[in-house]
Amino acid sequence: GGSVFMPQNLGNIAYTTARALATENGFTDGVNGVTVTVSPGARSNQLKVVISEPVTNLFGAIAGFRTTTVAKHAVAEYERPVALGSPTNQFGNDPTIVPAPAHGTPQYPDLWANVAGPMSEKNKGDATLANVCDASGSRPDNCSNSTTGPNTDYNAKGYYYTIDVGPAASSPLDVQVFDPAFVHVGDNCGNDNDPNQGNLNSHLLTSHLLQAQGLAANFNPGFPMTRADIINRYDPASTSLFCTGDQAFVSGTNEGMKSGVPLLPWTTYRVLGPDDTPADPTNNPPVAGCPAIDFPGTAGNLDTLLKSTNPIAGAPATLVKYFRQWYSICTVANPTEGAYFLQVQTATKASGSAAPAGGGHNRFSIRAGLGGSYVTSNVKVSGQDKMSIYANAQGAKPTFYLARVLPGAKGRVLVLSFFDIGDAADDPATPNSLQVQPPPDATTLAGPITNWAGCAYTPPPGANIGPPWAAFTPTPGAATCTITPVTSALFDRQWVQVRIPIPDDYTCAYLDPLGCWSKIHFDFKFTVTDTTTWEAYVEGDPVRLIE
Repeated sequence: GGSVFMPQNLGNIAYTTARALATENGFTDGVNGVTVTVSPGARSNQLKVVISEPVTNLFGAIAGFRTTTVAKHAVAEYERPVALGSPTNQFGNDPTIVPAPAHGTPQYPDLWANVAGPMSEKNKGDATLANVCDASGSRPDNCSNSTTGPNTDYNAKGYYYTIDVGPAASSPLDVQVFDPAFVHVGDNCGNDNDPNQGNLNSHLLTSHLLQAQGLAANFNPGFPMTRADIINRYDPASTSLFCTGDQAFVSGTNEGMKSGVPLLPWTTYRVLGPDDTPADPTNNPPVAGCPAIDFPGTAGNLDTLLKSTNPIAGAPATLVKYFRQWYSICTVANPTEGAYFLQVQTATKASGSAAPAGGGHNRFSIRAGLGGSYVTSNVKVSGQDKMSIYANAQGAKPTFYLARVLPGAKGRVLVLSFFDIGDAADDPATPNSLQVQPPPDATTLAGPITNWAGCAYTPPPGANIGPPWAAFTPTPGAATCTITPVTSALFDRQWVQVRIPIPDDYTCAYLDPLGCWSKIHFDFKFTVTDTTTWEAYVEGDPVRLIE
């Protein structure tokens, strides 16, 4: 019971939980001569408990040995869900940092979190929340025999992001989301003119973002802004650090349309508190005093919408306060050590009723801080098991944090799944490639690990229904865990799975927030801007009795 909090929450929760469970079973430390000793096991994810108590000797008492201390011990191991996408207290980009953050850093990793409205087509990259298989007729993986559905990967519960709070976190915990609402500006923030997407009301998607960039200082009396901030924040260029790229999909009757009118996705955020099953966030309790928050989808003239002093129907505040701004979703006055979760959905409202079944991708970032400060090593934010991201790298060779591989995974197999990861043009002379890299701090008894060895993958095209998607074969770059060639023609709409054997003597700097992070490196001919879904897990039972 205590091992499920290893290794992050060693000092308090792991030990106290183990002792509390011992008490429930009749062994209370310090009572009637009982001792309950809790300590780490041989690995960082193991917990050892030794219970001893005096017992009366029926026959030994004749020889003067009235009691004997009897002890038993057990060691349990827990392999926590694989953390994805972020080693810090921030998931996704933060464009508000001054001076401007550098691309490819933990402060601006060149990615946004992504959620799709249920009327989005799955082939556009979100495997979990897009519930239209493909109206164009080419079937994505894990769709039924019909090209239009259903998507068996669809899960209305959405995505969960882990918010790990370390020991001694006495200050209030604040959870914020950057640009939390769907606000249509286009993938590259250039939809300033009629996108002409084949419907009579496509003019409703014209953003006028360039016009909004010309707003006067303090244009909204409820949210003063300087001219310099307006020019920077409402920059419509695709290279702008503020370009989240929310994109409406209205390409057909099955995607984001109703009677010729675009339907836009709502997004709901809900913060859940810790419990004793951190591997399963679906049963965690909502944080008291933090109700779920809805953000209705928005499209149209941002020059007008930003000046409004009235919230859009269903929104928690005026648009100017959350469009390209950090917005507080929940403040926990007295946070406890453990795993909180941020659940993000597009199919239901905070009330539990149905939300408009819009079509489109909403991109955003998440951060968590303590006491009003967002510079902390005592909080971590990461994807839980799976994540959908929009990569907006400004180059063709970006490297992203992929999955945290802790020492407890040694001797086991890391399984990675990538959906629709290859939307890129290719040059046969210098083909695109993807490489899964080991943590820079990873070592074995023989020395540093420079490459994952023995990788196998399921080359596309796969079986459409899976996993497994195809027979596992060694990656083309077997010695470096590299997949090539990677092209839209091969990888579009496909799940590709990668198996990586972790060496028996693997270890890494797990106490370092940046330690133990495996990365994925793109080596493409052209700039990487793509929506994709990634999943990760370590094979085997997550909780095991070792001895």
